[in-house]
Amino acid sequence: MRRLSVSILAGLVALSLVFVGACGEPSSTPTPTPTPTETPSATPAEPVVIKFADLSAPGSSRTKVMQWFCDEVESRTDGRVTFEIYWSSGLVKGKEMLDGVSSGLTDFGHLVAFYFPDDLPVSNVAAMPFLTGDVYAMLHANKDLFDHPALVEEQERHNMKYLLAAGAPSYNLFMTDGFVKNLEDLQGKRIRSFGAFAKALTMLGATTLSIDTGETYDALVRGVADGAMNSVYGGLAHKWNEPASYLTIAQIGCLGAVYDAINLDTWNKISPEDQAIIEEVADEFTDRLAQSYQDEYATNLDEIKAAGGSVYDLPPDEVKRWQAAAAPIHEEWVSLWEEKGYPASEVYDEFMRLIKKYETEH
Repeated sequence: MRRLSVSILAGLVALSLVFVGACGEPSSTPTPTPTPTETPSATPAEPVVIKFADLSAPGSSRTKVMQWFCDEVESRTDGRVTFEIYWSSGLVKGKEMLDGVSSGLTDFGHLVAFYFPDDLPVSNVAAMPFLTGDVYAMLHANKDLFDHPALVEEQERHNMKYLLAAGAPSYNLFMTDGFVKNLEDLQGKRIRSFGAFAKALTMLGATTLSIDTGETYDALVRGVADGAMNSVYGGLAHKWNEPASYLTIAQIGCLGAVYDAINLDTWNKISPEDQAIIEEVADEFTDRLAQSYQDEYATNLDEIKAAGGSVYDLPPDEVKRWQAAAAPIHEEWVSLWEEKGYPASEVYDEFMRLIKKYETEH
């Protein structure tokens, strides 16, 4: 009996060990591999489309370089920034450009600052005659001046930023009825001009007319104006040489107060990376425009002659007479705006320092 109990107990122990072993080491079930899911790709940002308004027709020295600027920005930003260009005042007229850019009617515009002497007084330091005849020096000095605190404040006040210095080579006279060979020939002539250049011509004895660039051709045709002041390339670009075929090379000075300005709200929509690219292309624009003006000067004169025009170079001694007669205009500009609370003297001195620097460099 005792022997049977021990056998039963041993059997139960063995059976329990088998049971425990089976429960302690469950068979492993393979974990299914999850189906990979595709990570959604980031949606590319919509390109920033910039409307650019220009009062000039395409095909001139400046507008060719402007087209290059737009194309180059589009290329270097891989299409993240693109342009819609409106030439020939197709979107905004010249005398409406400040409001057009400030309000965002156009994102980017060719702004002729001398149309707005009271709104952009500091910017008009570059609109005075007889500053320099070196267009390279004028363009580079003007672009460097963009960062002067007084100009920065002026830009921000009008909700815009200057990107490009787009001035012109030395100004001359396109006349309908013969050359202006001396100061005596200038007396009483009705000449389309602007800003401080108009004031200088008045001091020299002319009667000046304020006419929008796009309306000057008709004014010359109809005899409203006896002549118009512009650079050789500018007069040719607007075809003023057709009704005003007598060109006097008077060396009245390069014009710098012309800017391509972008609306600040539009500028702030552009990524910092693409802003840097645009600034880089803007620096190259300055060199290209200056070189284009210099390269095309002789060609422009040939085109004017081929179209039936003729050219007269004012003798150096006569140029000095003109400069002496208009000399007080710089001091008057400084005094006027200093009295109105602007740092005109500081801005003028800095601008002249930059001009001399670039004249020496070039």
